[in-house]
Amino acid sequence: MAGALCAVLVAALVAVAVRVPPAFTSLADCARILPAAEFARVPGTEGLELSTVQTEYENREIPAKALAAQYCTTGEGGEATALSIRIALYSPELRGDRYAVLREHIAASRPETDGEGRGSTTITSSTAGSSGTEEHEADLVATDLPDIGDGGWTASYTAPDALGMEDWSAGHFSVRNVIVHVQYRGTPGMDPGERGEALRPVLETAAAAISEHFPEE
Repeated sequence: MAGALCAVLVAALVAVAVRVPPAFTSLADCARILPAAEFARVPGTEGLELSTVQTEYENREIPAKALAAQYCTTGEGGEATALSIRIALYSPELRGDRYAVLREHIAASRPETDGEGRGSTTITSSTAGSSGTEEHEADLVATDLPDIGDGGWTASYTAPDALGMEDWSAGHFSVRNVIVHVQYRGTPGMDPGERGEALRPVLETAAAAISEHFPEE
């Protein structure tokens, strides 16, 4: 009797351990994803508003099609703004493999770095007065964020002087069948570490809001 009871308890514990949370079925408004009070705390967004822009999203590196996508952005364009949060919803069928395809995509997209999280990435730009292109190296500092959503990372980039670009930071994570990409400009004089620290609360708030406010199956 005792042995049978033990077996039942073990089976119940295993069932709880392997339970896969339900998939999301639609997106929520940006006012829920990053509430006004949280948005106001982000350096460099003073006097700006966060609006919801419906868009399409396709990533050929993900073997699945996004069902819906939107920007939460401070401008009309998606990425050339002070802050932009791009969210894409994928099929609930991804629950069958525990949403592994999105977690693996986020992990694979992380830039390679040394033991201190430093690395570089190549930026291609058009050559002035010709149809050719030039390649430039942008230094970066990356940080893993295993506790945000189903795992993610941030990277803060230092733009090459030759391009005349602003420095920027980016954050990426997934929550079940949703992936999130955030781009952030920061304020003049911010170093890479400061931009990364300013971006982290945005990712934490967005991940928690997705779990709380996105409709589930």
